[in-house]
Amino acid sequence: MLILLTALAAAAQAPTTPPAADPDPVVCKRSKTSEVGTHMRSEKVCMKKSDWELSEKNTQHELQTLSDRSALNPGRQPDGPRPH
Repeated sequence: MLILLTALAAAAQAPTTPPAADPDPVVCKRSKTSEVGTHMRSEKVCMKKSDWELSEKNTQHELQTLSDRSALNPGRQPDGPRPH
């Protein structure tokens, strides 16, 4: 019995380490666009932080590609018909 009490007292005095922070936590954001028929309610989207970063990187790449295409062909839309 004395050993058990000693072990419990030692465990109570031992410093507890906080749980390690998740290196890739889930982040929730509200979208800036709303769905039709939702009375302008925005949608909540949850993804891991790395997925948000990848999505942002892909969006920036697509915008840069569109900008580059329009600079090369200023007289037409990027995916539209060619002028005659």
